[in-house]
Amino acid sequence: MGSLVLQDDDRLRIMEFGTMCGIPSALNAVIKLGIPDILSSSQDAPLSSAEIIAQIPACGSSGSGANLDRILRVLSSIGVFQESLHDGGIRKYGVTPLCRYLVTNPSNGGLPLSSWVIVNQDVVFMKTWEFLYQSVTTGADPFTAAHGKPLFDLTADNPRFRGIFDSAMSDNSNAYMRLIVEAYDGFQGVRTLVDVGGGIGNSLRVILGRHKGIKGINFDLPHVISKAPAFPGVEHVSGDMFDKVPQGDVIFMKWILHDWKDEACITLLKNCYESLPSRGKVVVVDSILPSGTNHSFGSRFALNMDLLMLAYTGGKERTLEEFESLANAAGFAEVKVVITLDFLSVLEMHRSSGQLI
Repeated sequence: MGSLVLQDDDRLRIMEFGTMCGIPSALNAVIKLGIPDILSSSQDAPLSSAEIIAQIPACGSSGSGANLDRILRVLSSIGVFQESLHDGGIRKYGVTPLCRYLVTNPSNGGLPLSSWVIVNQDVVFMKTWEFLYQSVTTGADPFTAAHGKPLFDLTADNPRFRGIFDSAMSDNSNAYMRLIVEAYDGFQGVRTLVDVGGGIGNSLRVILGRHKGIKGINFDLPHVISKAPAFPGVEHVSGDMFDKVPQGDVIFMKWILHDWKDEACITLLKNCYESLPSRGKVVVVDSILPSGTNHSFGSRFALNMDLLMLAYTGGKERTLEEFESLANAAGFAEVKVVITLDFLSVLEMHRSSGQLI
């Protein structure tokens, strides 16, 4: 007679949700140890924990192998690594399609999003979550409650965190902008393209790599522009987007509007409107929230991003109707959703209606 098994799936799910902090922490650990790169370099041969540790100079504890094995088993259970059992009960681990997004070396097939994991597990962001409840009880911005200043002020004052944050934004641009420019033809015929909040210029670098005739203007705060490397076809301009935006045929904003409350977004969009020609447009790359909750990966991640914005910036993700409301308040005549890629959508806000740039 077999043993009795009693299982309540709902109870088990709540138990799992309560311990899900372990998953991103485990990802953070293997990234810092360089394990995705080690496994990707192994010529498709799976490696044991002991074989992996032999390639990590910092590992010297007698318990390192057993501890690493426990971390890798958890990540294998969600498909990050492939676990296999060998002679003597030795477990070995290999890469999966999911793992390639954690590999930092492009020659190993890397499409790095590891910095996205690192920044969200950094102590600066982790401390913020302790104050999430205050967004309900007092309406406070959790990040400011945790650190005494808003995110972008702290980023300006904290070189260590700024480096981690900029790396995450750059890797995200490298991963998604290449896919966007392959699918989106809305930059054709553009003479001057302004990237508002463009960081160190990675998005423009990708766009100009495909559309070489464009003059790019990378616009961001002075402390950001001071770190931006020079490259052909791009002028780096510092300033405050809430005061004025450089003129161009098209204005591009990726992951900018979601950082801000509606009033600030309307001010920014009005500045964009004033800097565009009559047939110009703003190209916005942001998540679009579903009007009703659904369980697709894209919608679930967009809702998670909305929660991150609540905690980190005081901004929010928006439904299409909310984007249309912002655009109309700033004077734009038409909003079109052109492409949706994973959780990101490309929206065009046209200064006047009809067939435009």
